[in-house]
Amino acid sequence: AIALGSSVVRRLGTPSDFDRAPGCFLEPLMALCLGDPEVLCQLRRRGFVALRLTPQERLLLERTRQLSLAFLSMPQREAAKYRGSARHPQHNRLALHGLGYVFQPGYADRRQFHHVAGASDVCPWPAEGSTGEGAALGDFRATFESGAALLSSLCVRLLEQVDVNAAAEWRSQVLEHGDPSVCDAFLYPAAAAAVAKSAEEREAMCSHLDPGWFTLKQGSLDGGLEVFDRSSQAWVNVEEATFYGPGGGG
Repeated sequence: AIALGSSVVRRLGTPSDFDRAPGCFLEPLMALCLGDPEVLCQLRRRGFVALRLTPQERLLLERTRQLSLAFLSMPQREAAKYRGSARHPQHNRLALHGLGYVFQPGYADRRQFHHVAGASDVCPWPAEGSTGEGAALGDFRATFESGAALLSSLCVRLLEQVDVNAAAEWRSQVLEHGDPSVCDAFLYPAAAAAVAKSAEEREAMCSHLDPGWFTLKQGSLDGGLEVFDRSSQAWVNVEEATFYGPGGGG
């Protein structure tokens, strides 16, 4: 998993984005366990760090990926039924814009399922009361919430390593205003001619800095997620197996 702190990221389109067989996640040889002191050194020096997950954690995220892909591959008219409310009945400070399914033609026809941790109760989950294709995704909510909770817990543990007081303040704010942590599933449809284009021409999401404390991304063999390495002042493809090879510093 790639933990992003102060890193700028971008997404390049590929000929087969997110259309791989189960078990396509990378096995990062140079990834670090969360408690390793080198984790903070990597964050400060490069702006990101590769974290090693347990086999159980990887299985959960793989199942989450499979169900998310199934949902986002539904016909547009079916998926569009799962658009959520912009307001939470109790936590009016939570930003719920885009809750549920979102189609973004401006980002290479990207499809997205947007989840806000403090708004799971008002999120339009597939299979709940559905009679269409969404009915086949019976355990989508339970699996997605479990995957999101795993990623959130890793981020909080990482924040505790950076500053225990910041983690305590975050928890107090969550209790008062609700949890604003988000978890997104993205599908960038395949682009047949993408392989022949330069990185700039294949750019599906321009360079940007995510808001919040950390972004955690499960690496896969699809390729395309690039992170700006502050130490080398260059873009690196963190979804490329060679990035994690001996001496790769990932």
